[in-house]
Amino acid sequence: MNDGETYQQRYKRLLAPADKAAQAIQNGDSVVLSGGACQPLSILAALGRRRDLNRVSIYTSLSLVPPDFLVRQYLAKKEGKASESNISFFSFCVGPGARESAQASVVNVVPVGSSAVGRLLRGRRVDVIVAGSSGMDEDGNFNLSCN
Repeated sequence: MNDGETYQQRYKRLLAPADKAAQAIQNGDSVVLSGGACQPLSILAALGRRRDLNRVSIYTSLSLVPPDFLVRQYLAKKEGKASESNISFFSFCVGPGARESAQASVVNVVPVGSSAVGRLLRGRRVDVIVAGSSGMDEDGNFNLSCN
């Protein structure tokens, strides 16, 4: 830590609302997000509100709830219109939140087993990793699950 800062102090200093955290993602970034029940929906919503992003790729799995930008892309395609979103969505396992969009070829399905995702990502540039977790406990530890 810097200048005697504890983990808890650093956590409090770095903790930010989703809109501020989403500002760290830049044009051209490849972003890997945790999936399923730990998918950071607030970050996906914040990214969807950013109209300034270009060529951002999001890699995740098992979306239970479709992000707003994905719904807009799906509806635009269904209506034969161009989508205003420049976010490409890649899913390793298509969950109920991305199923219709995958069937409409709005979601890029990456057919890979869960145990091979790490090997697949090693061959790609990853700029940002967003992992869902519980809050920090009193000892400065995190649990990478939902409890």
